[in-house]
Amino acid sequence: MDVKAPELFKEIEKRASFLVNEGYPQAIASTAWEAATLGHSAPALFREIETRASFLVKEGQPQTISNTAWAAATLGHSAPALFREIETRASFLVKEGKSRNIAKNTVWAYGKLQYDAPTLLAAVDSASEVLIKSGKTQHASSNVALAFAEIGHKPDEFFNCREKHADEFVKRANEQDITNVS
Repeated sequence: MDVKAPELFKEIEKRASFLVNEGYPQAIASTAWEAATLGHSAPALFREIETRASFLVKEGQPQTISNTAWAAATLGHSAPALFREIETRASFLVKEGKSRNIAKNTVWAYGKLQYDAPTLLAAVDSASEVLIKSGKTQHASSNVALAFAEIGHKPDEFFNCREKHADEFVKRANEQDITNVS
């Protein structure tokens, strides 16, 4: 199914200010995520997200914030205010969110946009045991390793943990995941 919804996004763009100023973080994040998923750049929407970055990060759930960061990076929106706010709440986001989703989406977004994120990276590094060992996280941990490499960050805990659980990782990972962490 190839649904791009151009008319819908024209209307969203026209009403971006209202949608972001009157909407709640989950709805805003869902709209941003859908724009990115469908390939709509939605510049007005992301300009408005920038103006409300503090509110969105303080009031949004960790996954909501992560999805918004992913959407901005996917579409190439630099969104500096959004990423600054995320960095200020990074420890909370990693602690309270699903570590693998926060790490996968948010660290990837920082890596894609080449932003420095010492607090986020330290928080993800500290959550390495959960990220690498829990469940089916090979894809998430390989994306985190790739994002760390793109940023030039060398997280000791993450790589030590990856070494400790290498046998489990390789058994469950696909070829691309293994390539990302090599």
